[in-house]
Amino acid sequence: MTDTNQPQDILTADASNSNQLPSMLNVLTILTFIGCAFSFIGGFMIKLGCKVLEMEEVAAKLKESELEVLEKTCANFVVILAITIVGASLCLVGAILMRKLKKQGFYIYLVGQILPIVAMIPIVGVAQYSDPKQWGGLVLIIIFIGLYASQQKHLVK
Repeated sequence: MTDTNQPQDILTADASNSNQLPSMLNVLTILTFIGCAFSFIGGFMIKLGCKVLEMEEVAAKLKESELEVLEKTCANFVVILAITIVGASLCLVGAILMRKLKKQGFYIYLVGQILPIVAMIPIVGVAQYSDPKQWGGLVLIIIFIGLYASQQKHLVK
């Protein structure tokens, strides 16, 4: 009699596990929540960076390309803040949806990551990406997109 119940128990266990959040997806979304918080805070911190322009001795130490990017950033602070908030919000919504195992969360997250990069080019120019220090953020974005893409098999809704 126990043999007839065994396959049913296995099916029941598989069905309950299909709604469970995989550990990798759990870690990625938690890291995304933290990253979104930093993005929100960082968007407002741009205004503090603009104070550098008022300090002649500090501004004199910047490369000409860095100074140009900083001037454009400060001149367009409100637009850049809006782009940052929209991008971070899309990433946050995407991560929340992926925690609910919804496929559309990945695509919303993807737009949230790519939109600020593309939208900043006409405003600040590509000079912002000419400095190798800025590449770290781009590499991190690519890594996260790749890691989320590898978890798409778990997004079933």
